[in-house]
Amino acid sequence: MRFALGLVLVAGTALASAQDSASGGGAALEIFRDRILPIYKSPKPSSCAECHLGNVDLKDYVSADPAETFASLRKEGLVDVKRPDESKLLKLIRMAPEKASPANEELRRKEYEAFRAWIAEAAKDPAMLAAAPPLKPVGPSVPDEVIRHARKDRLLSSFVENVWSERMRCWSCHAPGDPPNPKAAEAKRASIRKHGEEKILWFRGSTPEEVMDYLLKTRVLDLKEPSKSLIVTKPSLLVEHEGGGKMKVGDRAWVQFIRFIEDYAAIKSEKYKREEDLPGIVRTQQWLKVSGVPATKFVLMQVDLHRIENGRPSAERFASAISGAGPQGKWLAPVEVLVPRTSKEFDEVSASKKLPPGRYQLRFYVDSKNLLQRNPNHVFGPKDLSGTAEVSAEGWPVETRLEVPQPLVQTAAQELAFPGGRAEGGRR
Repeated sequence: MRFALGLVLVAGTALASAQDSASGGGAALEIFRDRILPIYKSPKPSSCAECHLGNVDLKDYVSADPAETFASLRKEGLVDVKRPDESKLLKLIRMAPEKASPANEELRRKEYEAFRAWIAEAAKDPAMLAAAPPLKPVGPSVPDEVIRHARKDRLLSSFVENVWSERMRCWSCHAPGDPPNPKAAEAKRASIRKHGEEKILWFRGSTPEEVMDYLLKTRVLDLKEPSKSLIVTKPSLLVEHEGGGKMKVGDRAWVQFIRFIEDYAAIKSEKYKREEDLPGIVRTQQWLKVSGVPATKFVLMQVDLHRIENGRPSAERFASAISGAGPQGKWLAPVEVLVPRTSKEFDEVSASKKLPPGRYQLRFYVDSKNLLQRNPNHVFGPKDLSGTAEVSAEGWPVETRLEVPQPLVQTAAQELAFPGGRAEGGRR
């Protein structure tokens, strides 16, 4: 029996040696088993999660087989066998935000040291160098554009543009500190005593990043049904709100808040798979200002911009703007370009924040029947047209408002009652 057992042990040792030889042996295999595989198997996110909200994790670059992993990393240009310390993968691991947390900094250090040691040993191992890459490469399954879109700093830019820019609608009641008005301050303190700080103080922190980080952890965002988020339904009075109405269903702030939440929800659920799936809206730094909108009380107006080429306006709108007007008939909104994400014009407008040069036909849709408040995705047609005008993008600098002269619209608004609060430019 001892002899037979000895044969089994020898055979087992020989089999293990053959497997080690096929997958790389010695120090490289030992480091992979002890320091790289735990990263691959860990249910916790890697240090990548400090900058990326989804679509990428360090474990994406690893498989259970060390030789296949190394061969695939070589094929993708992520390791440099001649200068291991210059490997791109190591540079990616070392990337960190300006204010990295101590816990993530320590995690990042351990990951870096583990991969640095393994790559250095694997680059000297003939078996590793001779290994063929697998048919399915390691690494993220989505393109770089999707990975960059899920970066936290990119989401922060969206937050600043869509939510932070409209924060004063909610700030006095939902941020720490008392409002200047004594009665308002006492009402806020009473509300906090009644409901607790957690339910009242949504805007925690002094910077956009701090506020966004806190909001993303609260119950005020509904990632399954963004339009039902409390941060949207309460200020638009779709549910009871002690602070009254602060926005209207379908108005600029309402659209912007939902846009931010929808984008964040899509990132967290990894809905974006291709560049074409990403939002194709670019807000320019150019604003339209309109006077004389026919409104006896709050009414929404949408203005679509159609490029004029060869003397004719394009069939599809190139840009759009939406906002509300009140009894004084004043309307103001930023122009947003609506073009495919993969188009050349998207890149140009993203860089310049301006409409491309040329002439544009403006089509005005005074929402006299509250179509947008009933269905924010309503598409206006010729029968809804309230008037047109032409403008030139030349001479319309960034960060300035283009005031469209009267007369503007040819139809009167027949407004209908609809839940909502304080209007943009109007009254409650």
